[in-house]
This record gives sequence, C-alpha cells and structure tokens, in this order.
Amino acid sequence: MDPGPRRVREVLRDRRHEDRRPHEGRVRQLAELRSGLFDYIDDPQWLADLRADPERGYTPRQLLDIAFSHPPTFAPGAKWQYSNTNLVLLGLLVEKVSGQRLGAYLQEHSPHLLRSGHPRHLRLAATTGTCPGTSR
Repeated sequence: MDPGPRRVREVLRDRRHEDRRPHEGRVRQLAELRSGLFDYIDDPQWLADLRADPERGYTPRQLLDIAFSHPPTFAPGAKWQYSNTNLVLLGLLVEKVSGQRLGAYLQEHSPHLLRSGHPRHLRLAATTGTCPGTSR
C-alpha cells in the first residue's frame, strides 16, 4: 500500500490533538457525523437557490461559508446527525493529506465506490470534477 491511503487513515485515527483544541471539531467527529456542524442543506437560501437552479454548482468553500454562517446544531460529540458539511470537510482533508483531488484519489484507491450501484454524485465528482449542487 502506498503512503497516500495509509496517511489518510492515520489522520482519521489520530487523537493526539484532541485535547489541544477542544473548541474545534475533531476529524473523528467529522467522520462519525458527530461534529455538530450545521448542515448547509438546511440553509433556507441555499435550498431556494437550488430549487431555482438545480444545475448550479458550488465550491467546497462556498458550501462551508454557508454552513459556518450558522451556529453549530449541538456540541461536538454530543450526538449523531447526518451532515453534508462534514463530508465536504472530509473531502478537503483527503485532498490536503493525499495531495490529490478527491476524484483522482477515489479512482486510484477506492474505485469500487465509483461503479454503478454507488451514489451517482460520487461517480460524477470523480469523473468530471463537478456535481450539480456541489461542483467545484
């Protein structure tokens, strides 16, 4: 196994920094959907914009700006709640740690996720770099 996937897994498992910055969401909490971060799809303006133009694309930064304009929905670690915001942040983390775009990383290390039968948005993002509602 090359260093890329191992390094990503190490970052996801690493708990050494949890006590240094307790006010920040932890990587593990992002992966477990326990961060408490506001889910950008719950933003009324984002939803109205999506309904008006379903093909409009957003950069990860734009989606995070929407999410971070709202307070957290609960204290980190307090409970589980699905959040697309967590997945955007995890995708950016994979890119930062691996040095690859998320689509390229998935094609190289997890091609099974991109086959028919898996979420269409993953296949679109990996093959075209764009996805309606969440493009770069």
